[in-house]
Amino acid sequence: MHRGGRPRLGLRFLSEKLPGLLRLRQCSLWVIYLLVTLSLNYEHGTVTDFGVCDKSLAKRFSRFRTVGRILLCGVAASLLFAFPASATTVAPTVTINPHNVSVEAGQRAEFMSVATNGVISWAVSQDHGATWSSVANARKTRLRIIATSQMNGWEYKAIFKDGTSIVPSSVATLTVTVRSAPVIVTNLTDVSLAPVGSLATFSAAISGEPKPESHWYFSTNGGRSWKKIGGSRFAESISVRVNSPVMTGNMYRAIFKNALGVVTTRSATLTVSSLLAPHVVSQPASQAVQSGGQAQFVAASSDPAAAAQWFISTDSGQTWTQEAGATSGMLVIPNVNQSMNGDLLKIEFSNASGTAVSNVVTLNVFTPTPAAPQITSQPNDLVVGEGAEGSFMASATGSPLPTAQWYVSANQGSTWTAILNATNSTYSFPTDFSMSGDEFKVVFTNNLGSVSSSAARLTLGIPSLVQNYNWSGYVASGQTFTSVSGSWNVPQVTCDSSRMSSTSEWVGIDGGVPGSATVEQTGTSARCINGAPFYEAWWQMYGDYSAPDGAGWFDVGLPIASYPVQADDQMTGSVSFANGVWAMTITDNSQGWTYTKFVDAGSFVASQASAEWIVERSGVTNSGVPGLGVMASTSPVTFSGATATSTTQSGSISGFTNQPFGVIDPSTWATYATPGPLSSDGSSFQVVVTCPIS
Repeated sequence: MHRGGRPRLGLRFLSEKLPGLLRLRQCSLWVIYLLVTLSLNYEHGTVTDFGVCDKSLAKRFSRFRTVGRILLCGVAASLLFAFPASATTVAPTVTINPHNVSVEAGQRAEFMSVATNGVISWAVSQDHGATWSSVANARKTRLRIIATSQMNGWEYKAIFKDGTSIVPSSVATLTVTVRSAPVIVTNLTDVSLAPVGSLATFSAAISGEPKPESHWYFSTNGGRSWKKIGGSRFAESISVRVNSPVMTGNMYRAIFKNALGVVTTRSATLTVSSLLAPHVVSQPASQAVQSGGQAQFVAASSDPAAAAQWFISTDSGQTWTQEAGATSGMLVIPNVNQSMNGDLLKIEFSNASGTAVSNVVTLNVFTPTPAAPQITSQPNDLVVGEGAEGSFMASATGSPLPTAQWYVSANQGSTWTAILNATNSTYSFPTDFSMSGDEFKVVFTNNLGSVSSSAARLTLGIPSLVQNYNWSGYVASGQTFTSVSGSWNVPQVTCDSSRMSSTSEWVGIDGGVPGSATVEQTGTSARCINGAPFYEAWWQMYGDYSAPDGAGWFDVGLPIASYPVQADDQMTGSVSFANGVWAMTITDNSQGWTYTKFVDAGSFVASQASAEWIVERSGVTNSGVPGLGVMASTSPVTFSGATATSTTQSGSISGFTNQPFGVIDPSTWATYATPGPLSSDGSSFQVVVTCPIS
């Protein structure tokens, strides 16, 4: 029975249930409940259920109810902490990882990380994660610190701990930037011997925060004035297309600035090499050769002095091997056999400015049935310097192998003369200028018939000719020149479109040697404007930006009403320097007028290192950067009476160290203008213009 309307728990119940309850820590609350109930029973004096029959004894028990309750609560508390829980804890899961932070020195940086449970702490590494240390007093999901420059690159992570489970967050990096004015780390350097047609690159390395902006400039007058070059806002380098040797002496520099300061690089100088990289002007051709016969391959480059090397591949071009001793434009393979069938060949030309590789050609070897000769390779037109060896080559099949006989014609094929002892498939011979225009052919014969090749033309040029993109004519050098003069005809210009094109004829001083960045000149121009011919006379002080009328930048045309010029007019021009004054005089002998322009040199100092007689592909300027214009197609220009005076001598072109120049197109390598040889007295020559009609 139970009294007082509530259940009573006895000692027997505790003695039976307590050991099992103590096994689980979560059951400790149940133990507390039992002990509190026992205490209440003491208080109400209902101790019958504990086997106490003597009421006086019960009273004595009640005296100790307070003490008993204290003891019982102590026992319950001991049980709570004496028996660890055996239930499985849940490891924390990181739900928000810290992110990388970038701040300036002195600013506050904040990292944040959150997990599902556990106690958070923060750790820092100053050695890229090799070791970690605790961040003092960092017990919150947000870690706030004041960044210093020394803390740049430090790494931070949060650590969540719940019981025995420890879970770190991902690592976040602190980037600390320090504002600073621009500083030149690597300065500009000069670019020397840049080939015409190449890109000259000027580079600097700059530090600074925020990143400095760049402004690039160039000067064509030794740094006296500068023009801005467009480009990227933060570019630390600039590439300039080298269009002409005239660009020698151009200077380049950059200014870098941010909110904290400005810095200027040194001025770097461009020096242009007159040597162009070679290109293949005559490609080799594939050969079909009868077994036991001789295979010949011929190629030529734009630079006769370029080194040559033939290569052969026997595995369809996967690997290439140098052909021993094959270091000229002609490769001869005697006594070919069937194992050589399908071999591939190519030639490589190289000089100090670059390398050119020919097309790949094939050697085909066959064993024929009896057949009359058939041409398999025709001879090609040949252009060589006067005095150089000329060589024509052809090949034919036939069985038996045909014999060869070469013929020459000096009258454009009207009559042919057999050449003594020219009985091989290749004919080589010394040249002289009288042979220019002669034609050659070969006839192959066997017992079944004969066949004649097509005719190939021989053209003699100037062995020392230097190819460039805009000048054709002669340049005298090696002296300090005080005057230059010469006469020329105004050529007929041919136009067939609305494109602008121009070809100029002039005499002048300077600009023809490296280091000379100015040209003092006078001449005429034959132009196509809106599809119609236009002729004018002009003068210029290129590079002297103090000269009047903008003559330092472009030619100054004479008023055509007062100084008319027509095709085929005979002109005479001269440029001279005396007593600090430049004089440029031009006369139209056909129209009967003369014009002279005097320019006080002032502080302008020209090198006077060369004298020139030139037909020029005129230039244009785009966005402040000089470039090449379209060359007009004209009739030949003949210079005569070409003389110069230096501080030590006077005479014709041949009396000075001189160099002929020819114009080629930079994209197609086609010949646009070529000078002929000097006359016997060294004062006359002709320039032939062969550019397309535009």
